[in-house]
Amino acid sequence: MLLTTLLLTACGDGRFTYKPLSEFNIEQDALKNKAEIEFLYFSGGPAKEDGQDFLYQYLVISKETGDTIRVLSPDFISPEAMPPNYISAEGETAIDRAIVKSLGYKKGHYKRVICNTEFADAESQDYPVVIGFFGYVSGDAELSPESEEAVDAVMDSLTESNQQ
Repeated sequence: MLLTTLLLTACGDGRFTYKPLSEFNIEQDALKNKAEIEFLYFSGGPAKEDGQDFLYQYLVISKETGDTIRVLSPDFISPEAMPPNYISAEGETAIDRAIVKSLGYKKGHYKRVICNTEFADAESQDYPVVIGFFGYVSGDAELSPESEEAVDAVMDSLTESNQQ
């Protein structure tokens, strides 16, 4: 089992390379949205910057299934601050989609995945791959279909106004 001591965040010393996102076989249903997770590994890399086009690598265990999953995420989160839940970038409900949009995630924007050459063995393991975020989930709020549409419409209008 990999330990949280594998966290490396220094950059510019040749430890980090990039792999095209297209080389990863994304299986978005490999980890249930809002699943409780246990953190195993973080690739490290440069801190998140506006306009970055790369994703960080995390290895987590689903507490429900025991499966090890590779999560690709634009979030830079240290193991000490790792929230206990996975949030899918797909957004199953209007609330989920609003959260994902508020985090600035744009499908198709990310082209690369950061790789840590010092831990190539951990990163080369063939685990299912998902794209998402980490957060805190407290219950499943459900909206009526009309409310779902209203939340989507508000988020779409906010997105449009932010792009102008």
